[in-house]
Amino acid sequence: MALQSFGALRMGANQMQSRVIVEGLQVGTVVAPIPQFVLDKTNAGFVDAQLKNIFWISASLILIAILFSIWLGSHLVRSIAELRRVTWEIASDKLQARADVGNQNELGDLAQHVNSMAQALELNEQHRGKMLADVSHELRTPLTVMRGEIEALLDGIRVLDRAAAVSLHAEVLQLNKLVDDLRQLTLADAGNLVFHFSPLNLTALIAEVSERFRLRMHKAQLQFELRMPAEAVMIDADASRIT
Repeated sequence: MALQSFGALRMGANQMQSRVIVEGLQVGTVVAPIPQFVLDKTNAGFVDAQLKNIFWISASLILIAILFSIWLGSHLVRSIAELRRVTWEIASDKLQARADVGNQNELGDLAQHVNSMAQALELNEQHRGKMLADVSHELRTPLTVMRGEIEALLDGIRVLDRAAAVSLHAEVLQLNKLVDDLRQLTLADAGNLVFHFSPLNLTALIAEVSERFRLRMHKAQLQFELRMPAEAVMIDADASRIT
């Protein structure tokens, strides 16, 4: 079989060749040049301008991202520093401290929760202080009554009889209740003291309490007159605390 060639077989570096095989025999060679793209001055300038634009746009975006990150970081740090200041003041018993609530975001919600906690602690402390002052004031009453009765016994104004002993015993019981209130105050928040309500004869209680103060009023040259209904007035109350 004779081989024929169509066209001049030009060999070069920038071309590709492929043999044509028929029934195991090479019958020809396909030669195709590889196209070379050469940019002219216009296309080269356009590509160079586009590359410069992409560079400056990328640099601008990176700079904007850095500035925004710095602003966001300083904002977060400032909010966290404010919360840290408030929590430190609360830990130092400065319960009136409040955090400055800025934006309504997660840190703003956290600042509101911290303020609510500080307000609740401040109210509890006020209630506790008021309860402690009330109990301390009430402690003076049975002590003063006991002192007056004991002085009356020592001066011979009053006879040491069963009535005097019962009166002193009642004052001691009342004093014991008040001391127990102080103990409960250290174990619970103000306003959470335990009350034991039961039916109580209010007229009998008033008569008993007024009898304890009768001697003090007499020494102070005060006229004391107790007017109560003949029938019993029943209420539901804690006898020791209402006393």
